[in-house]
Amino acid sequence: MKTLHLILPLIVLGSTVIAIGSPIPSEPIPKQLGGKIVDSKGKTLSETDLGTYDYFLFYVSADFCAACKPMTREIIDFYNRTAQKKVKVAFILIGRDLEKESHTEYLKKNEFPFFTSYWKDLVPLRTHFRAFWYWRGGTPYFYLLKKDGSCILSQYDWKTEKAASPGETLNSIKEWISRLPNADCRSTLHYEKSMAISGAEAKK
Repeated sequence: MKTLHLILPLIVLGSTVIAIGSPIPSEPIPKQLGGKIVDSKGKTLSETDLGTYDYFLFYVSADFCAACKPMTREIIDFYNRTAQKKVKVAFILIGRDLEKESHTEYLKKNEFPFFTSYWKDLVPLRTHFRAFWYWRGGTPYFYLLKKDGSCILSQYDWKTEKAASPGETLNSIKEWISRLPNADCRSTLHYEKSMAISGAEAKK
């Protein structure tokens, strides 16, 4: 088994650590997720559809998750305000309910206005260092990626190997997106760290 050696430049927004380009995915997000994401009307989105976005904000949530309820209301409100500004950020809910029926009910109950997917449809992606890899477990969970798949901001802190709170992470994401089109991660480079990530680790 080959081991990938990665350089992880990180920055800090508030108390949340941002990981730039960690780990390096094999394909751009639109290619990874084309055919696996649906819009609020149930239309399956193609690679071309997703290719119109520059950034991808992922929200892992579930109907059984009590802590997700305030986060869901907050991210829906944030989406509605952000959509008016026409920034090229795709909001994507990854439903984490154990059964597809519960996921479907969750979508109906909350009337998510943005894109959605079911986690079991994305599980294979995690073994290939792709979009779903950045979810480190638990709900609610947030992370923001560039179109090329590199990580702008993750709830997981790659330096301490601990996770920030969902609220802290979402606030940092809001701050970053509010600066578009002038947001620039490189201006606050914090430190660099080398890691070796094996395929076996990615499957954990």
